[in-house]
Amino acid sequence: MNKDDLISSIIRSLVAAGAHVRSLEVGEGFPDLIIGFQGHNFLMTVKDPEYDITSLSPTQIAWIEDWPGLVFVIDDEEQALYVLNYFSNAVDQISNQINKTIIGGDQ
Repeated sequence: MNKDDLISSIIRSLVAAGAHVRSLEVGEGFPDLIIGFQGHNFLMTVKDPEYDITSLSPTQIAWIEDWPGLVFVIDDEEQALYVLNYFSNAVDQISNQINKTIIGGDQ
């Protein structure tokens, strides 16, 4: 599967899971996708699975190091969905803790 097909497949998986996704074709090391999910925004760089996922270009490394937000480097749909699941669980934990505090603690 070429990178464009992989990105399309990842987008379909993320959207099916409830995320808002935009493909970015900026270049200059900028990540491939911006994702909004349960009040969180983050970026994903999609690496071709035929190459080592850590083989980022110097411009990608510089961009990620300079960016103050979250950038995930993935190479398949499973990794993308793992990121969504991580955020979903974190949001649930935070919501539960806030509700306990508002309602009256851990009585």
